Amino acid sequence: MPQVIVDREVGCLKPNYSLKFDLPKVPAIGSYLSIQRPNKPEPYGKDLVVRQAWWRLKHPETEGSCESGREKTGGVTEIFVECDPARHLLWWR
Repeated sequence: MPQVIVDREVGCLKPNYSLKFDLPKVPAIGSYLSIQRPNKPEPYGKDLVVRQAWWRLKHPETEGSCESGREKTGGVTEIFVECDPARHLLWWR
C-alpha cells in the first residue's frame, strides 16, 4: 500500500521532509518507525512516532446513492502518515 511518511517537528506546519514507502498496512497512531537511509550505518536511522494518518479519497458520485446495486465505489488517492521525531530518553546509573 503506497504511503508518504512525513517528518514534521512538533509545532511546525512545514515538514522537514517526506518519503514514499510501500507498506503492508497504515501504521497506527503511536507506532514507532525507524527509517534506515544510505548515509547512516545500520542500525542508525531516523526514529519517528506516528502522530496521525491522513487519507485522501476520491469518489465518482456527486450525490449519495441508496439504491442497492447501483452504487459506485471510490478509492484511495493518497495516504500521508504524519510523524514526530522520537525523543530518546537515556537513563544513566
